[in-house]
Amino acid sequence: MIVHHYTSLPVGLQILEKRELWLSAVTSASDLGEYIFAAEHLKSKVSEWLSDELCQRRFCERLDSFVSLYGADLEEPDLAFYASFTTLEDNATQWIAYGDGGKGISIAFDLDGLRAHGERATSSAVMYGQPGLDRIVENLEGFKAWFHNRESELEHDVDSSEFALAEYLAGHAATQCAYVKSVGFETEKEVRLCVAPVLDTDGDEPKWKIKYRSAYSRLIPYTVHKFQTEVIKSIRLGPFSSHGTNRHAAANMLTDWEYENTIVNISELKMR
Repeated sequence: MIVHHYTSLPVGLQILEKRELWLSAVTSASDLGEYIFAAEHLKSKVSEWLSDELCQRRFCERLDSFVSLYGADLEEPDLAFYASFTTLEDNATQWIAYGDGGKGISIAFDLDGLRAHGERATSSAVMYGQPGLDRIVENLEGFKAWFHNRESELEHDVDSSEFALAEYLAGHAATQCAYVKSVGFETEKEVRLCVAPVLDTDGDEPKWKIKYRSAYSRLIPYTVHKFQTEVIKSIRLGPFSSHGTNRHAAANMLTDWEYENTIVNISELKMR
């Protein structure tokens, strides 16, 4: 699946040269309220699956910590991170909203290849409204079924297994919540790449190297997602950035950075 990331020219060149994406913490999202709404929806549903009140509380506290609702004062709070893309190619609305008003660049990624380079990275098209909420509940039911099958094979104690289930589901719920938005955003056709601390089959939890950047007078936590050059299928110069940029110069730049098969396109839109 090919997805497009619209951004400013300086940021786009940094992505290409360093071969890395910065995945921002969900706490920095402008629509965090929607993430929290999805989290509250999952808490009510998953609590029905957990018979022990302590396990119910553990799931809710763990999920809250991913958005730092109650874990903001922790020395090492749990965080979920994401980067946004779209399936829309050379789209005027995307250029205006995310591509520096048409002066930026759009980078086409092979989403499967991009995800494969990340530790426990997941990706999905964003789902909108109530159907999106229903879908993430279904997804969690699948994770729950997998967990119970694995636990039955290991013959673990039932009480300890339910507590572990609460921990396990909270990690997956953190990324699932990042895939739901209001129906008002449906025209954006957004796709997200997410990472969040999730227990693996050995009970180990990854620890992301968290860095910080500033934007819009805010301090934003992020983590770096590395990729290989073959993940980039093409770049497209915006309707205005292309006016002062030579296509051959851009192609030579990519060659210098060892992108062998990446195509350079120019936006075909006529914008004023």
